[in-house]
Amino acid sequence: MNEVATVQEAASTLKDKIAEKIRAQFVELIPDDTWSQMVEAEIKWFTTGKEHYHNSRQYVSPLQDDIRKALHVLAKDAIEKALSDAKWLGQYGPNGEALASEAVTKLVTENATTIVAQVFGSAVQGAVQNMRNSNAY
Repeated sequence: MNEVATVQEAASTLKDKIAEKIRAQFVELIPDDTWSQMVEAEIKWFTTGKEHYHNSRQYVSPLQDDIRKALHVLAKDAIEKALSDAKWLGQYGPNGEALASEAVTKLVTENATTIVAQVFGSAVQGAVQNMRNSNAY
């Protein structure tokens, strides 16, 4: 199972656990159909990104906060596990110079166009904007 599927499965399991925990506290007060509507509303609020800000502070639901924290841990663990593989370790040449591993070389080669666009795009955009502003064209 790949890391994305693992994170998705864990997020689904986490959602169920959070719902059970909250429901346990309110089970006697909230009818089943009302509870289901409340959980769905929280999930919709989370997935549609409807967050609000007040005094430059972001407010999210407790469910959103719990999910974000759990996903952060899962993602961090998956990334640490993936990057702990020896294929990502740097190498050294005969004169002690640092060399990229085969995995890093492959990653850079396959994504060179995107990397160059991201690294230089902002600088080139700034130069174009300066030329436009100064009518230097």
